[in-house]
Amino acid sequence: MAVAAGQRRCTNCGASVEARRRLPRRTPLIAALTVAALSGGVVVVAQAAVTEEASIDAAAPADAASAPITVAGAALPPAKRATSTAPKVEETPPPATTPSLDIPTVDDDLLDKAAEARDEAADANSKDGEPVDEDKPADPDDLDKPRTVKVVKAINYEPVKRAGVEFGKPKAAIDKRSRTVWDVTIPADGQPYNVGIVLDLGDESRRVSSLTLGTPTPGFGIELYRTDNEEVPDTLEEWTKASDPTTASDDTILPLTPDDPKWARYVLVYLTTTASAEQTRAAISNLEVLP
Repeated sequence: MAVAAGQRRCTNCGASVEARRRLPRRTPLIAALTVAALSGGVVVVAQAAVTEEASIDAAAPADAASAPITVAGAALPPAKRATSTAPKVEETPPPATTPSLDIPTVDDDLLDKAAEARDEAADANSKDGEPVDEDKPADPDDLDKPRTVKVVKAINYEPVKRAGVEFGKPKAAIDKRSRTVWDVTIPADGQPYNVGIVLDLGDESRRVSSLTLGTPTPGFGIELYRTDNEEVPDTLEEWTKASDPTTASDDTILPLTPDDPKWARYVLVYLTTTASAEQTRAAISNLEVLP
């Protein structure tokens, strides 16, 4: 039955209709309270579940390795985890270095020996510095030439010191080149030379028989001496005289021993007289010792 606006009581039974009108207003409030009560219950249930799970986790061992092991009824202590920490290595950069260039020093003696070896190689392959064709047939005159004793070096010899003497390079007398000469010049005072050139045959004595001499200035007087001493004698008296005084001429062979070959370590070509009073220079282009 519909209730008219402003009606307070029922027209049939006389009951008050105010309570029915207020009921719709209370319905939203009741629904809200109901929802809040249900939400609170859900929160309580969820909190209880979380609390229970936390209690279970706290009671359980951390992992299988740490769980106690029971052997024959006795619980063993949990195994310890092996932990290792790699040592910290500090990398130290290499020290900065400045590259250095080592420049070896050059010995003058080594340079001289290298030059001598080069000259000997040139002498073995050429004559008077001229190239030789390897296919050229041998000269019969060269085949007849006797072999020679190697001369290690030549030395200027001056036992009697005198002023005004000028020496050339002694190496030029043994380089087997006719275009190079060893020479000596003395003042034009009428005095003899009293100088010479020594041929060193090496570290030990050699058998010697004669000496070949070449000169572009023939006519000066010479004498030959030899010795097997370890050192070059300082005075002429310490030498052994090997020949009588003779006059030098070009391309001649002079005996070093009057009889059979002898042993010698050094050979001395000693100059005595000049070719003339005006010609005080004597030159020797070639000296070779024969065994």
